[in-house]
Amino acid sequence: MRLALLPAFVARAVAMTPAFLALHAVPPDFDFTLHATRHEWMASHDVAFAPVTTNGLGVIIRGPDPFFTSPPLHVPPHVNLMVELRLRSQTGGWAQLFWFEGAASEADSVHFHCPRDQWTDVCLSLPPSAVPMRLRIDPPGTEGRAQLAWLRVSPAGGRGVHDAKVVADSLRLAVGNVRAPFQVMEVLPHQQLSDVSRGSLGAVGSPAGASGWIVPRMAPAAEGQRDRVLSGFVAIEAHPVHGWRPAGPVHHAGQLEAIAPPAAPPPRPSSKKGLQVQMTEDAVALGVRHAALNVNLTSLMDPEGRPDSYEWIVAGRRHGFDRAAIDALPVKPLSDSGAAVTLILLAYASGDPARDAIWLHPRYDSRAPNRLGAFNPVTEDGARWLQAAVEFLCHRFSRPGSPHGQVAHLIVGNEVTAHWHWANMGEVPASIFIKDYLRSVRLIHAAAARVTSSIRVHLSLDHHWNLTYGNAPLRAIPGRRLIDDFARTARLEGDFPWHVAYHPYPEDLFKAATWKDTSAFPAPTSPRITFKNLEVLTTYLARPELTWNRQPRRILLSEQGFHSDGTPRGDQLQAAAYAYAWHKVDSLPGIDAFILHRHVDHRDEGGLNLGLWRRRPGSIADPESPKPIHEVFRMADTPGRDEAFAFALPIIGVPDWSHVRVPANSGPDSKPGGKPMP
Repeated sequence: MRLALLPAFVARAVAMTPAFLALHAVPPDFDFTLHATRHEWMASHDVAFAPVTTNGLGVIIRGPDPFFTSPPLHVPPHVNLMVELRLRSQTGGWAQLFWFEGAASEADSVHFHCPRDQWTDVCLSLPPSAVPMRLRIDPPGTEGRAQLAWLRVSPAGGRGVHDAKVVADSLRLAVGNVRAPFQVMEVLPHQQLSDVSRGSLGAVGSPAGASGWIVPRMAPAAEGQRDRVLSGFVAIEAHPVHGWRPAGPVHHAGQLEAIAPPAAPPPRPSSKKGLQVQMTEDAVALGVRHAALNVNLTSLMDPEGRPDSYEWIVAGRRHGFDRAAIDALPVKPLSDSGAAVTLILLAYASGDPARDAIWLHPRYDSRAPNRLGAFNPVTEDGARWLQAAVEFLCHRFSRPGSPHGQVAHLIVGNEVTAHWHWANMGEVPASIFIKDYLRSVRLIHAAAARVTSSIRVHLSLDHHWNLTYGNAPLRAIPGRRLIDDFARTARLEGDFPWHVAYHPYPEDLFKAATWKDTSAFPAPTSPRITFKNLEVLTTYLARPELTWNRQPRRILLSEQGFHSDGTPRGDQLQAAAYAYAWHKVDSLPGIDAFILHRHVDHRDEGGLNLGLWRRRPGSIADPESPKPIHEVFRMADTPGRDEAFAFALPIIGVPDWSHVRVPANSGPDSKPGGKPMP
């Protein structure tokens, strides 16, 4: 590719930006292709160094645990960092980068994938670190060679494309700290930074001033036009040996609220009372103000394009959706009753190889216990169908006049912290899963924003906060790590308004008395967040590094329930647990909804009976009769609540509800929790 030289005044102006000056105070910039020295790097374990060449630092792998280590690096304190590197591996596989002061630990590391014998570019997000710190690189494989062309550490957000805004029919990009000559390249939703080194990206746009770039919003596609608000952008700079290299991360526009035509606002619920609805009429009679519906996108798809199917056009291509499956979604009766409707977007394995290749992540493992896969944003067809499905659903359920009802929230997947079970993309390290989950969430947010500004997009987490479900690090992620890593990477690559759907089940799902949970205590180091210490979540999300436009992310409690063992005592305990949880949730302003799971006991939930209704014997989930919790649920947001809830006080062991409710002044600087329980 031929790169056009920028005018000298542009290069000088870029070089004088504050970020550039700050960056030049940072010494960690190792380009082994230009300097035939190892810069005090150490061949620490199961490796030896080959002579440095213009291809970079050669690493000979000699055992099962190879790694090499940087010299001490003096980095800016108290700021997020980014590491840019280019690595090639003869064997291919997962590489790993550690950052540490004393000894390396798995918690302070990130994985990335290196295809076999190909240069791989990555830009990795690191949290603030001790000074000085060291880096450790574990290349893939147990034999063969690897080469590190360069490695650079700098403050996050100060290099390359670091801002992107939609202005009328263009995208305005801010570019900084890039050596002239440089260009800007578009990265499609299914592509990634390494496509730069593989030559599969195209340059776009043109300079606009000293540190800006303008890119037309719409681009020609094979059969129409596509919208670049779903794409990312990366700057590439001239390099004397490799020709060019990426500078900084792939950056996306995140402030998309104004790009869609005006939409009717969703219902504004009068309370937080919600339910995963099975019987619409009963839900309306109960006064449900939030309703959650599972939507299996795999089953909505009509790849044959039957004449009666609904259709949606993306980039000039038709995408068909099954009319009967769409019409069966009971959004209208629920939203007409005043409920805010949430769609939980899922991708079940269908058994049809062609269909599953589109919807399921390529790493999906057929051993997945629940047939639920992670979405597939990494192939062109997968990303395009996901965009089409989200745009179609948002268009159908957000139009003025609500001909089909309205949707207020989308939840991306289910309990992805336990991804092997509920969002399967095989056995993978946490950072690999988080990277592709972020890609799915970002794509879904951008697709929704093209249609409406009234629908929020949420991540889905279970109650494991500093634990992994099943103590299996390749199958589950602590919720706190997922939130922190997701937020930090999203901010580096262009933050956007994602929110949280949380499931604060009791620590033991068979024990409804959540106030007795021993692994839920009022601190961010708590192993779990259940209803007992729910205020930990709202306080944590108020941290400045996690906010959006200086406001905490909103929270839906989108799935949680309490078991009853079939005895009168068990039924009373279930109802008391709901009363306890209601008061805790009602007192926390950061939580928008408390959506109970389930409506009716279900045969296939491992013996759990979480419903408001008992199921008919011999059925899967046919309702037989309501349990005591049914009436407690109905009264939760009515003037008769205190009378209906009074039975629960002696069961819980408190004299009044002030011992459960969180004080109004609790916040990021307050000690969370209500009065001490007796």
